[in-house]
Amino acid sequence: MKPREVMVRIEGIRRPCGEEAGRAEEDTSVCLAPGVYSYRNGTHFLIYEENDGGRCLTRNTVKVRENAMEVVKQGELCARMVFRAGQRSSCLYQTPYGTIDMAFLTEHVRIGAEVSGPEEPGQPLWQAEASYMLELEGRAAARCSVRVSVYDREEGQEKS
Repeated sequence: MKPREVMVRIEGIRRPCGEEAGRAEEDTSVCLAPGVYSYRNGTHFLIYEENDGGRCLTRNTVKVRENAMEVVKQGELCARMVFRAGQRSSCLYQTPYGTIDMAFLTEHVRIGAEVSGPEEPGQPLWQAEASYMLELEGRAAARCSVRVSVYDREEGQEKS
């Protein structure tokens, strides 16, 4: 498949666990960015840049295939995060303020029609979702999910 210019919507949900569970609420974040999507040899590829509104610019490459999602961040933030259904993986997440030791125990990775969610006007071209338990510095920190949705560039600019 020839690379296609798209609008990317990344939605992350973090539910605290452990010591934070009773003190903190669920946290949702959404990132919208233009990107490039392609599919080849059984793998979906997505490349987009993320900007925190200031000086922090990070190039993200997402690769998704059956039961696995890999996210590579390069720039101000650097990491290689791998999510494989039923497996634990770890990475060092480098920030301008220091490095964080992270681990992920992935519950599931779903692609396309397997992803369920609220009805949205203008269906996405493609979606993927991963749910996992996040550990920070060796401690259970949160139950998380991330959903990646890809829209036609013009349609996606209207999403919020």
